[in-house]
Amino acid sequence: MRRAPYVARITRNAMLEGLPADHVETYEKRIAAITPERVNRAIRENLDNRPLATIIVAPDAASFTVDCVVKSA
Repeated sequence: MRRAPYVARITRNAMLEGLPADHVETYEKRIAAITPERVNRAIRENLDNRPLATIIVAPDAASFTVDCVVKSA
């Protein structure tokens, strides 16, 4: 169950942004409907082909390990 201050805050923000009345009620369902395919399509449509940089902030260099695989498109 959501707490009242949270609901009040997101409802106020939605109203200030001029969003539809059901925006808050349908938010979680709309987020759950996002698929990797939709994200990738949005990236292709909205970002150009310039190289991107990722900045990672860690407490110190020793605590940072690379455990991911980087793929080129």
